[in-house]
Amino acid sequence: MNDAMTTEKTRASHRRLSLAQRYSPETMEPIRRIVTIQLVLWKTQEVVVDRCMVILTELCSNVRHTGDERFELTVSAPGSSVRLSVRDFSPALPVVPREAPGFEACDGRGLYLAAHYADGFGMVPLVDGKVIWAEITSTGGSGTG
Repeated sequence: MNDAMTTEKTRASHRRLSLAQRYSPETMEPIRRIVTIQLVLWKTQEVVVDRCMVILTELCSNVRHTGDERFELTVSAPGSSVRLSVRDFSPALPVVPREAPGFEACDGRGLYLAAHYADGFGMVPLVDGKVIWAEITSTGGSGTG
């Protein structure tokens, strides 16, 4: 974890953690550990933390399909929800399947899972990339995308 990490607490109702990273399978374990610890410190419900870990892994892993391994992860907790945002540097917007990909499908499963487990999900195109975000609420169910 040589890349940048910042944590800020802008006010009691809005907390934020930012990580700038290069994707590799080896980076995912430390990222999950850091984010889990931060969510626990923010007193996030365990069920929300669990859902965040599934979604976080899929959003970050999606970066490997962009051709540029750099990404910026932002975790924020406005009120009782958690918002995960991954900014990458490819302007191409991925297609998120509406139905679960078949057993032998090579693509689409990760973002499908992220969208399914999140209470809110979307993409924001940027001039030099995009942000894919997911929101998880403490009052939400298992997520419906």
